[in-house]
Amino acid sequence: VPRLGGLAVPLLPGAVDPAISPDGSRIAYATVSASGMTRIAVSELGRPERAATLTGDDDGFLDHRNPAWSPDGEALCYSDFRDLWLVSLPHGRPRRLTTDQARDRFPVWTSDGRYLFFSSSRRGTQAIWRIPARGGEAQRFTLGTGPEAKPSLSRDGRRLAYMPATRDFRTWK
Repeated sequence: VPRLGGLAVPLLPGAVDPAISPDGSRIAYATVSASGMTRIAVSELGRPERAATLTGDDDGFLDHRNPAWSPDGEALCYSDFRDLWLVSLPHGRPRRLTTDQARDRFPVWTSDGRYLFFSSSRRGTQAIWRIPARGGEAQRFTLGTGPEAKPSLSRDGRRLAYMPATRDFRTWK
């Protein structure tokens, strides 16, 4: 969409969960692969036809979603059905960051690249958690009663925003 308004122009039809690289030159996104599952792909913003798929069927369970760029643009974190995964660019092998039975989603990097914040349904409630990017034990960060989702950090890393993840599936007439 032009900065001052106007019509939206499709950039990558079928792409979901877009994430712009820190330098503004690339876009990571989830797209449906030949297997019918979503996989993470990256392309240059000006050349979407030259997209490279980063993840494959062995790089996570079911769909791969929610790509998040590291602050230096050298890695991506994404979620599969349950866990968070990290992949170094341009041709690294994805490695699992979380490994338990909790559903981990919506990763976001700290400005120094040392930690990732994410939403998880651990210990009976959905809250915001933090884990070292190098791996280790996840620590609960928010103390609310949940459910809490979609964390976002300010550029300087001093403020965290998130949303209550309530859903109302009732139909009203």
